Amino acid sequence: MRKKNIIGILGLIICIMIIQISPIRGVNFIQNDGTDDVYFISDYTTISRDLSVYPEIDIVSIEIDGADIVITFGDPPVVADSYTYEFKLYWIGDDSIGNWTDGTLHDYHNYVQTRIENSTGGVILDETENDIIDVVGDTLVIPLTYITLITTTLALDPRFITIYTKLRIDSDNTYNDDLIYQVFPLPGFNFWITIIGIASITIIGLLIKRKKN
Repeated sequence: MRKKNIIGILGLIICIMIIQISPIRGVNFIQNDGTDDVYFISDYTTISRDLSVYPEIDIVSIEIDGADIVITFGDPPVVADSYTYEFKLYWIGDDSIGNWTDGTLHDYHNYVQTRIENSTGGVILDETENDIIDVVGDTLVIPLTYITLITTTLALDPRFITIYTKLRIDSDNTYNDDLIYQVFPLPGFNFWITIIGIASITIIGLLIKRKKN
């Protein structure tokens, strides 16, 4: 095997090993949702789906833009007793189930709660901020509270997202939309990448040594 080819393969293996321990993220996180997909529930039963009605609850996308979460809808969200907007983001960390930011916007609810745990489940932070979710055009702009602590302790990437909207017509009938996003972990992936990488580097080293001899 030519020396140039060996060096190229060695460089590729090292890059793959670096990637697994150094997540590469863009400036923003964006997840889109299908439009005209509102569904109608009556007496706890889904009656119809993919409705092009009530765009003010029709989720278009969620974006983490700097220090804000921005959720976009088909029309401006409505703050009223019959409308509910809820979201929850689980962050990537030692204990992703215990690391989350969630919130609700309703006629008399407007809050964002952030909870962070350490690797043993101990609570580092559990705080709620009220009246900080704003309607800006077709979006809800939600400040990421305690973002400095999140970025210091965790990766500012969501492992799991749920967004749920509801327009209540009466006690038995509602129109709804939701967005669900999940990153599926691959148990043991990093371990096997490391083992294969070390083995490959060792073999290439032996080949280089043998060639010199």
